[in-house]
Amino acid sequence: MVGKLTKDNMMSCSILATAAGHNPWKSKIDLLGEMILANRGEDIRREQTAIMSRGDTLEPVLLNKAGEELGLDRVYVDIEEPIKHTEIPLQGSLDGLCWSDGMTIKEDVSKGIYVMTDSKEITIGSTGVMECKLTSAYPEDEPPAWRGPMQLQGLMDIKSASYGVLVVCYQSIYWRYFVYPRDEQMVKDIHALVLDMDRRVKEEDFFPPESPKDASTVYPETNEQHIDLEDDALDFIDLYQHASKSIKQWQNVKDEAQVNLMSIMQDNTTGSISTDSSTYIVKWGMRNVKPKPSKIIPEEPGYSVRSNSISIKEVNNEN
Repeated sequence: MVGKLTKDNMMSCSILATAAGHNPWKSKIDLLGEMILANRGEDIRREQTAIMSRGDTLEPVLLNKAGEELGLDRVYVDIEEPIKHTEIPLQGSLDGLCWSDGMTIKEDVSKGIYVMTDSKEITIGSTGVMECKLTSAYPEDEPPAWRGPMQLQGLMDIKSASYGVLVVCYQSIYWRYFVYPRDEQMVKDIHALVLDMDRRVKEEDFFPPESPKDASTVYPETNEQHIDLEDDALDFIDLYQHASKSIKQWQNVKDEAQVNLMSIMQDNTTGSISTDSSTYIVKWGMRNVKPKPSKIIPEEPGYSVRSNSISIKEVNNEN
């Protein structure tokens, strides 16, 4: 598979985990905002990075090797068209398909083979789907939902497959093969998720914001108008101001403690002190800064964007 084959304003298997709120790097509101812009006709597609391009190059090698080591009868990776669900507005980009005339795969962690069933074995037959991920993360025994498992279930559902193989290459050298059965509960959840996201895109109905950045995405523009706040705003103002003062106070405490420890350390690199239960090791070393060549920074056009923070000014009403 080369690049992104699916539409940006429609749910695809690769973004299912993000839409479900499982992606630590991107919120479901950010995703929904991008899909709404795409549905309006805006181009939100970003140029593929060198890392992504090289990953696409390695995928066929990894998938074919997985087929060989798992003992599959056939692997097919030259897929250049997206697949579409017949019942819900879900599409997908397949990294590969595989076939088996019938076999049982048993977990063997010494060979990097993980079977994601309670019995740690699975009997497969007919067509299966394959997904490949490359990551700099440390090897794991069970990938998180956003590293392929949920995407794989969506692809299985579209292809009516009973099994799928997730190939993950960790830190360029650790290859692991995760073999999954079809998860009917997850498929049911995916159907509900896709239908809800499709409605939200069409109606431009955002989720309630869960972070200041989310709020800026939901309300990206200002109308320069003034409003009288409702009474419950006072509770949040009080919490905001109290938290701000506490953060500043504890930051000062932290800075003072650090200065005192530095004064004790002087020009020594490490120091330690022990209690009955613990030993504390304090390190104050050097930070190396590499030389940087001079460069001319190109001019960038100015633009306006909604701030991710608010400010509160207290005005005394007494005469």
